[in-house]
Amino acid sequence: MNEPLPLQGQEPAPGLDSVTCRNCGHVFSRKFGSCPKCGTPRPHRRPKKHRQLLKDRIEENLKLAWKTIRRYRWFIIYIGGGILVGGATYPTVMWLAEFSMPPGWREARFYTPGPWSIGHFLEPFGAAAQTLARWCVQAVAWVGEQLYDHIWEEMVRRPSTMLMIIIGATIGTILAVRRQRKRRRHRSRGRTRSSRIEGSP
Repeated sequence: MNEPLPLQGQEPAPGLDSVTCRNCGHVFSRKFGSCPKCGTPRPHRRPKKHRQLLKDRIEENLKLAWKTIRRYRWFIIYIGGGILVGGATYPTVMWLAEFSMPPGWREARFYTPGPWSIGHFLEPFGAAAQTLARWCVQAVAWVGEQLYDHIWEEMVRRPSTMLMIIIGATIGTILAVRRQRKRRRHRSRGRTRSSRIEGSP
């Protein structure tokens, strides 16, 4: 172990050839292996290797990227989700549009000569909307037909039974509405009580 040396004439001015003791703060020359004042060994710092420097730089860049992602995460989520939904919706629109367009429309659409136009862009959406509207009308007509064929015939055949079913459904609806109103009143009372408790000194 290095013994402390006398302090006279061994304290250089701070610079490149001097070291500050990490224990007592004494400034001494680099040629000494330990602090002449307290005997603390001088820290030996080796220059970092290229791999270590590259690793540190990659870690710093990853931390910065993670902070940026966390800061703008909602923009990334909503914009990315919108892009995915839009990209997934286009095949569905084209599939629906084929039901309202003549055969071979989709293939001929990509080989149509001439400049691009707004009508060429809006055409699939209009055809898809037409398909959906036609399907909705057909579904409503089918439901009406089924109701007429089954419920109306049952009402004609068994009027007393259907009347009791209608009365029971009406009573059940009234009870459900009353139950829902009671729950709303109970929740509103609980909120007012909690607000009074929080506002009380």
